[in-house]
Amino acid sequence: MFEKFRTQFFNDELYKADMISSELMTYDVEFIRSKTNEKGEHWIVKWNQQMCEGVCECHLYEFVGIPCAHILKVLSKLDVYEIPKCFINERWLKGANRFRRGDKEGSLF
Repeated sequence: MFEKFRTQFFNDELYKADMISSELMTYDVEFIRSKTNEKGEHWIVKWNQQMCEGVCECHLYEFVGIPCAHILKVLSKLDVYEIPKCFINERWLKGANRFRRGDKEGSLF
């Protein structure tokens, strides 16, 4: 999973993010081909500053569980240097599959 995230993290430099609406914190993220500098596909990313949540049209986070390069590009444009907790699934954390002893909700042991 780390390799998939790392790919998204380093691919954010291939995109350009422009704000569409300042009230709704909506960004248009475009893919820029580096050699020809021509514009390619684009995605809409909506960012909620108060709730610290973001949604992208590609829905990679909803399907796979890691933030996409489009959301990461918007975060870097907003000078957010730490991944918000809303984008960290507990299932990808170290030790997520370990059985917790002494669990108050009724452990097996």
